[in-house]
This record gives sequence, C-alpha cells and structure tokens, in this order.
Amino acid sequence: MRAIEQRRGWRRRINRHLQLAAVMVGIALVYSSLIFFWDHNVKVAAVTLGMMVLLMGVWYAASPLLTSERRYLGFRQELHGFLTNARKLNVAAVAGNGAEEIEGITSAMHESIERMTELAGKTE
Repeated sequence: MRAIEQRRGWRRRINRHLQLAAVMVGIALVYSSLIFFWDHNVKVAAVTLGMMVLLMGVWYAASPLLTSERRYLGFRQELHGFLTNARKLNVAAVAGNGAEEIEGITSAMHESIERMTELAGKTE
C-alpha cells in the first residue's frame, strides 16, 4: 500500500493536507485575534482574514486547483466511449429495438475492448 502511495503525484498529497491546513490557520487567526489583540480594528482585520482563509479552504475542498494528474488519457477516452456504448445498448434493449442495432452496438463494444487492450499502460 505504501508503494501505491509513493507512486501518486505530489498534487494528491498537497490536496489532502491543504484543506486541513487552511481550516487550522483560519481558526488560529480568529481565536488569536480575540485573545491577543486589544485594538478593535486589528481584531476585525484578523477575524476577517481568518474567515477568508476558512472560506478559501472550503472553496478549495469543493474544487481543488491541483487535480490534473491523469497519465493514461487515451485509455480513459476509450473507456468513456465504451460506457457510452453500454448506455446505448441498454436504451436499445429497453426500447425493444431490432437485433441488428443491438448487434451493431455489441460489435462496437468489442472493438472498443480491443483498443483498450492496446492502450492499457501507455502514457501520453
């Protein structure tokens, strides 16, 4: 399991810890402004900054900036096409379409599987 963790990119490690770090820094700013600062303007500025850091952490959790670490793009695209054909096959079977249409979709799925075996493990 450790070897798999090391193969993953640095982006995944940063994404995992950045959200927690943002929450901790934001809470620390808010609480420290209430405990250590006596000037009301400084308190308001520190609380505002802390709340902005917390909000940025939530936004980052919803949509991380550093997520693109995909390496097997061709295989992924072919898999997407295979799933599209699987959906078409299901729609055709439910609609009761003819055997020719179902056979055509099935042959397209077999061709897609052959392309996937060629693309497996190849980076781009």
